[in-house]
Amino acid sequence: MPIDLKPFGRKGTLYYCLSGHILPEDLEAAAQAEEALFVSLSADECVTGILDMSELDVIRPALLTQLRTLRLMRDPRVCRVIVVGASPYLRALTLSLGGFGHNGHEFIFRATLADALQAMDI
Repeated sequence: MPIDLKPFGRKGTLYYCLSGHILPEDLEAAAQAEEALFVSLSADECVTGILDMSELDVIRPALLTQLRTLRLMRDPRVCRVIVVGASPYLRALTLSLGGFGHNGHEFIFRATLADALQAMDI
């Protein structure tokens, strides 16, 4: 699956792994998977999202609006997003999708998953 979403490590961390070529149905499936994970969160819970783009080949510009609707980018309970393996283009794209900290999101960029885990103090 081009978008794998699962709880990761300690409670309050979600891991999004994007790989290959992302299609509209992949984003729809990810949105449904998010619903199942976010329903159990309290209103004041702070979640960290790890967005791993190290295996991402292509995401068409037409899908950017749909990508913006993921809870990772818009839910106020997501306090920070650690982006792994993103090129400069994907870094800029991520920031634009997240609205430059809109909803209190903090974006941290790391080259590898190991670096991301270190940023989380795991």
